[in-house]
Amino acid sequence: PTILAAANDVLAGEGIGGKCAKPHRPSFHPRGGLTAVSSPISADDEPVAPNAMVAEPSAPPPPSTEQEASTDAIILASATTEWIKIAVLIARATDGLRAQSMVATPPLIAVRIYSLIESGKLDVTGNMRRWRAALVRLKG
Repeated sequence: PTILAAANDVLAGEGIGGKCAKPHRPSFHPRGGLTAVSSPISADDEPVAPNAMVAEPSAPPPPSTEQEASTDAIILASATTEWIKIAVLIARATDGLRAQSMVATPPLIAVRIYSLIESGKLDVTGNMRRWRAALVRLKG
């Protein structure tokens, strides 16, 4: 039997050592750990590395809407030439957006900060995905 046929036998409960109590197909969750999916493996299934489930953008997206441009302007106005934590910049930008009756969640603000970092308008030191550890400042 092929590997695919053996895998489907195991999932159907006819695997090694007799019947399985709960057949399942393990898959990787993007944040780590395993989840159980009860569908059999088909020949069309391609193996996917756990890292491939979370796609990183290759180039920073430019502000495509007026709201993104306004958000970028508020972020840059909230930043200083001194190093501050990204979490502090997100909090300042959130306050600035609320003052202008605009709504944006911290993850959306963080995406715009990542874009500003990659476009060279902000400097960063540390892993920018760790808001409480990385430091950011205005370029210059």
